[in-house]
Amino acid sequence: MWHNFFLAIPVFSLLLAGCQATAPDSANGKIRIVSTTGMIGDAVAKIAGDRAEVSALMGPGVDPHLYKASQGDLRKLSEADLIFYNGLHLEGKMVEILEKVGKTKPVVAVADGLTIARSSSSPGRPRSTTRISGSTCGCGRMWRPISAPA
Repeated sequence: MWHNFFLAIPVFSLLLAGCQATAPDSANGKIRIVSTTGMIGDAVAKIAGDRAEVSALMGPGVDPHLYKASQGDLRKLSEADLIFYNGLHLEGKMVEILEKVGKTKPVVAVADGLTIARSSSSPGRPRSTTRISGSTCGCGRMWRPISAPA
């Protein structure tokens, strides 16, 4: 799954650069970014570096499919300058909240643009290979660099 985040680095960088054009509301001048899961939060924090405060709503061991946002989560989302979530229906019970918040601030599904290849031998079931922007990486193999199509 980490290989998907390497494709999102240019997207994160552009969004962060765009956000810096506006004055952050936080007291320390950093952009406030909220992610739904820790995995996305970790990737965003690495990319943002010291330019942003990154927090994740869900900690380790939490099932994102079943997660319901608390009042504290709603506050974090409303105070964020930018929100990242997985997409692909991972945060099933948060879709309406993310759509609503997305009307007032940037809310980004990191999985947008990914297509899942289907095996012809078992229709409807994903195989262990995912096609990403014209490149293929196998989930059962070691990660290899994926280059963007020319």
